[in-house]
Amino acid sequence: KPEKIYDCLRALLTAGGDEAASETLSLRAPLGDTASSSLIVENSGSEPFVVACRATAIRRADGIGPAFVPALALTPAEQTLVPGEETQILTSLRLDAGVYEPDVLYIGALRLMRQQNLHIEVPLHITATRSAR
Repeated sequence: KPEKIYDCLRALLTAGGDEAASETLSLRAPLGDTASSSLIVENSGSEPFVVACRATAIRRADGIGPAFVPALALTPAEQTLVPGEETQILTSLRLDAGVYEPDVLYIGALRLMRQQNLHIEVPLHITATRSAR
């Protein structure tokens, strides 16, 4: 059952502030810079498992333009966790001007997978702000 993953896998955002309270991973930085954040994944179950992380396709929140997979750097992208163990997954993304419009919200998800059919999707929000230059 998909809900069983919550017994074995718990993700806590460590970005701080409102992002942690809303359980949304938010990447925000000036256009051309690199945005980064992190989350903690814990095995709260009784069996070891491999957790993998992948980004889903994102698109502008207003629906304009095509969906695309962001070039997120995820460290580690995959790891084995024993019961009671946790890991911090660092996410970073260069907000290239050729890809992102300034001050536009892009939405998608970061998928944490324990097995092919068991996963948790953490909402992902990406915003490139206008640079102060």
